[in-house]
Amino acid sequence: MATRKRSARFLRILTISGLSLCIVGVTVSFWYSPMRPSLNDLAAGSRIFLTNLKLSGFTPDGRQYELTSARATQAVGSGNTLDLEQPRAFLQLPDGRRLTASAASGVIIRDAGMLTLRREVVLDTDGTIGRFAEAVIDMNTSTVVSKTGEAK
Repeated sequence: MATRKRSARFLRILTISGLSLCIVGVTVSFWYSPMRPSLNDLAAGSRIFLTNLKLSGFTPDGRQYELTSARATQAVGSGNTLDLEQPRAFLQLPDGRRLTASAASGVIIRDAGMLTLRREVVLDTDGTIGRFAEAVIDMNTSTVVSKTGEAK
């Protein structure tokens, strides 16, 4: 009877020790894995890279907006400004229509709600299409300013 208790206790301790070693081994292997991204990979130099960015919300007067970008970069310590590649924006206008904007590149200043689109800018409002070299959209007031381009 005593040997049975001793062997059961020994197996219990062996099982717990084995499971603990497995958990520690898995944790250590993940920690030192070459596939784990480091901060240097995420913040090359002094910039943070984001892919498939999506910002959406509502303007102060309750109109919906959405901004997507294939890739965005942000300077470390500058949580306010994002440089965008292939941005696409949807903004509900005060009269209920929807403005769709796209460009090759752009910059958004989030606190000010200012979106600057550059290169191959296309603005579409219910079939009225404008093509511009650069356009600035104030997301808060739904105003668009451009000094170059044409509307069709």
